[in-house]
Amino acid sequence: MVVEIYNPTDPKYRCCCGCHVTTGTKIICYMSFFICLLSGIFGGVFNPHYVVPAVVWLAIISFICLSPIYGIHKQQPGWLIPYLVLSAIGIIFIGLSLISLTVALIPNTNVGERLRLSARERLSYGLSYEDKSDGDFTYPLLFLFFQNMISLGLSIWYFMIVYQCYQYLVECKNSHFVQPMYSPTAVLVTK
Repeated sequence: MVVEIYNPTDPKYRCCCGCHVTTGTKIICYMSFFICLLSGIFGGVFNPHYVVPAVVWLAIISFICLSPIYGIHKQQPGWLIPYLVLSAIGIIFIGLSLISLTVALIPNTNVGERLRLSARERLSYGLSYEDKSDGDFTYPLLFLFFQNMISLGLSIWYFMIVYQCYQYLVECKNSHFVQPMYSPTAVLVTK
């Protein structure tokens, strides 16, 4: 019978930068909160018609971004679930955006041409419709494609860190059922 050892300093609970997953999750959540706060403020300032939706969105996002910090503080993994769900939804939308950008970049296809036409109509850069040729519009689509690739990579990385923190908190919560095993170098806990 293999005995599992619960060790809170296990390397599986470390981020790639060397910090613990709880610290990494706190950094990600604070960073997400401040970015959402700034986008909500600027969204309300530059679009006065959207002040009320911006405030409602800001309240919801603030709760979702700050709930993992509360969960870490109280050692309750359930508080990380809203952030994980929202992150998963964001990853799905970024993936769908990458698929549509890939199709739009394929020349001489019906779906690609419709996506390009739709994007041309939505993304006006102060040019008249006649000035926007396919050659000129490929570069903004490529920029959006690479921007979404970077965003997808970062989103998956952040999701993995928060998920590892969730697993860590679940093991911490279950650790009160285990017996401690003492070692000369550190205190280890076995199940």
